[in-house]
Amino acid sequence: MGADVSCECLKQVVINSTQLVETEKERVKRDSIAKLQSGSRFMRSTYMGMSSQELIVNLSEDTGLIEWKTVSTGLLSGKIEHGQIDLTSDVSSIQSNGIQGLSIYDNDGKSIFEIQAEDGKIRDYWVKGLQDLLDNWNENPSSKPKTTVSAAGTSNKVEYFKKREAELAEREKQNALRKAKYSAGGMKYTAMAMANRE
Repeated sequence: MGADVSCECLKQVVINSTQLVETEKERVKRDSIAKLQSGSRFMRSTYMGMSSQELIVNLSEDTGLIEWKTVSTGLLSGKIEHGQIDLTSDVSSIQSNGIQGLSIYDNDGKSIFEIQAEDGKIRDYWVKGLQDLLDNWNENPSSKPKTTVSAAGTSNKVEYFKKREAELAEREKQNALRKAKYSAGGMKYTAMAMANRE
């Protein structure tokens, strides 16, 4: 009554359905990144919570930075501020905070950026998209873009250069430790060789 189906035919169907699932996941990931790159409006507390600023927040083209800038809302709004947050080295996690809040935490567990979304749906989309991006980099470090933070990317130059100096000091400290390993016994063996030559 029924036709015989070979195992090879079934294997091919399973392989094709697996490829379709993978392609669908990649499409969803691309769409998610594109939506984050297009940006969303958020609010940020200022003056110890007594006031707030409207921000436009987006993911950079290379997905390594979160870029933000204030929105000018009138003549008395002040100068426009802007900044960047390096996702590749400064950020350890993205978490929801309250009903519409989003918090970005550094490697020490300290909150470095807190904003409020227009609604919970937008906040959830950002939290999931950014956390998925961080998780993907942890699983596949070669997919992580190089850091591209620059002084031009922030309106707070003092904070940028303070952080940059700390990075340089740490790098010099690491270099000094590496040099110390090799300089401890180098001249000792040279002196012994010269003494034995006579």
